[in-house]
Amino acid sequence: MGRHPLLRSSSLAALLAASALVGGCGAGGSAHRAAVPSSAATSSIRPGFVAPATTQPVGLGPAVTAAQLTACDDDFKTIRAAERSYQLLNGSWTTIADLVATQFLRTASAYYVGIRIGTPAGGYTLLAAPTGPCASLPVGAAG
Repeated sequence: MGRHPLLRSSSLAALLAASALVGGCGAGGSAHRAAVPSSAATSSIRPGFVAPATTQPVGLGPAVTAAQLTACDDDFKTIRAAERSYQLLNGSWTTIADLVATQFLRTASAYYVGIRIGTPAGGYTLLAAPTGPCASLPVGAAG
């Protein structure tokens, strides 16, 4: 099984814990059940089995949101560590593309798409993907 290149063991454990929570949600009477439409047809393979005419996505709830926010935090910490290392060796902050090109990161983040250098003064702001779950985060000069 391949791991996401930016995920560390702590985020993998959090993701597995969130998956376990989601897996157990259906047993206790979840509010996120798919409704069976009135046009459901009886199956000829299993007499008496009523299959829904259409499949609708079922909400995954707060456990998935918690896993996404954990992934945001882990990506932030990974990029911040790469920036600190780069800054220590080169004397300045750099972009995510440069961190990947110089192998301080294996791959670019799916959650953070850029770095605005100089905001705040002497630091940088990690720019979140516009449609993702993360927020843009300023990092001071101390990193």
